Amino acid sequence: MVERFNGRIRDVLNTTRFRSGEHLNDTLQRYAALYNHYIPQRNLRHISPMRALINWHASHPQLFVADPNNLPGPDTARVHLHEEERPLRCSTTDPSPPAGCGEGS
Repeated sequence: MVERFNGRIRDVLNTTRFRSGEHLNDTLQRYAALYNHYIPQRNLRHISPMRALINWHASHPQLFVADPNNLPGPDTARVHLHEEERPLRCSTTDPSPPAGCGEGS
């Protein structure tokens, strides 16, 4: 699907003369929204990518950190790990570093 999206974006870029960087950005944002929300994909059983994501979320909610949304831009949801799963951070200024830090580790 990424190749199809990139091909379609290439067509938009090759057939449009942009007046400014803002015009280019607006066009790309509008096309990404159109592609993700309204253009059905054969590989997704003829539904849009957003509809496929919403359906996947409904059937597998444990795999998601946050609900799918319609916002542009990168996902800002943060994963909160349990204390024992957090990466070990060693500091030279910590008077009592966690086990695994220090000499011989």
